[in-house]
Amino acid sequence: MKLNIISLMCLVMLLGFVAGCLGEDQTSVEGDEPGECADGADNDQDGVVDCDDDGCTVDATCIGDDDDTAGDDDDTAGDDDDTAGDDDDSAGDDDDTAGDDDTAGDDDTSAVDEDGDGYVALSAGGTDCDDSNPTVSPAALELCDGIDNDCDGETDEDAIDGSTWYLDADSDGYGGSLLTAHACSAPPSYVNNSDDCDDLIATIYPGATELCNGIDDDCDGAIDDDAPAAQTWYLDNDGDGVGGFWLTQEACDMPTGYAPDSTDCDDTNPLVYPAAVELCDGLDNDCDGSLGGEETDDDGDGITECSGDCDDADPLRFPGSAELCDGIDNDCDAATIAGDGESDDDGDLVLNCEDCADLDAAIYPGATEICNGFDDDCDGTVDVGAGDESTWYFDADGDGFGGFLLTQQACTAPMGY
Repeated sequence: MKLNIISLMCLVMLLGFVAGCLGEDQTSVEGDEPGECADGADNDQDGVVDCDDDGCTVDATCIGDDDDTAGDDDDTAGDDDDTAGDDDDSAGDDDDTAGDDDTAGDDDTSAVDEDGDGYVALSAGGTDCDDSNPTVSPAALELCDGIDNDCDGETDEDAIDGSTWYLDADSDGYGGSLLTAHACSAPPSYVNNSDDCDDLIATIYPGATELCNGIDDDCDGAIDDDAPAAQTWYLDNDGDGVGGFWLTQEACDMPTGYAPDSTDCDDTNPLVYPAAVELCDGLDNDCDGSLGGEETDDDGDGITECSGDCDDADPLRFPGSAELCDGIDNDCDAATIAGDGESDDDGDLVLNCEDCADLDAAIYPGATEICNGFDDDCDGTVDVGAGDESTWYFDADGDGFGGFLLTQQACTAPMGY
């Protein structure tokens, strides 16, 4: 009897052990109980939950057409994928917040963000207009790439990498600075610079030809500078109205202190310039390359005009020269005195200093000698060679009658004739 009791106790213990072993094997398989493949619990304590566990691969819940990350269905309807693994309504086929399914028949809340930008595609009920491009989403910044980055229906508007464009009001290729536009490409009448200093006149812009018009045509900040029509002006250092050739300036109008030509041969002396009066100062006052006649001894008499030569072309005329009977002031004393004067008092065209009778117009050197008792031709003889002499015949016997062999011309009868 005692043996039976001991045997019975052993049998009970053996059965308990077997039962325990059987129960442990049964709970070690996920999905061996209804609902385990969709309860969100790790029933077999192997670290894998629901449809991700190998024990649920054939469960109806894990076979279907939903789009959850596990890739399986949570209920028998095969069209819902919420994490709770249950249906939200009596139809048992949706669990999104809106309470309805989209055309694909699966849950909206589990739609995939294909490009990882945090927004779901429009086709999946989201707002991403291009779920294949991470730079495209409602929160994206618009770029100059020809794409509607921010999904607002416009392309490249207000792009962060756009450029500033400037209105070119006069269409000369250069914009002003008053009106601008931010865009990826230039709007009509806009350019990429604001360099025009007068955007209302098409001939004024950087690089334009500078004109002599009182305007900064080329926008360099200077008026009429380097204009092709500008004139070269020469520094007039001595203020005589004529410049030298060392320092010049190009300008449309004559700058202060400059002159239009550079012909001054000494721009440090205001008495020296072309057309200046030649002075007795040893300088080439008129810039003709010489000191001039007044400072040069042209006739070689040793006296210049500046030294008192009254005729530097006549070597017989100079201060101290002998006065001649030539009607000229030979000694440059402002008087013509030679002999009894170099005037023609009787008007016979012979100077007094040569006329032997300067009060008788009929008597002068070269006059015709006549038988009148005067030295008509001023040769020192009276009536000699007179044009009206008579022929006298020698009277050898003194009888008052001469022969024809010996004769003599004379105004009066010579002795013996």
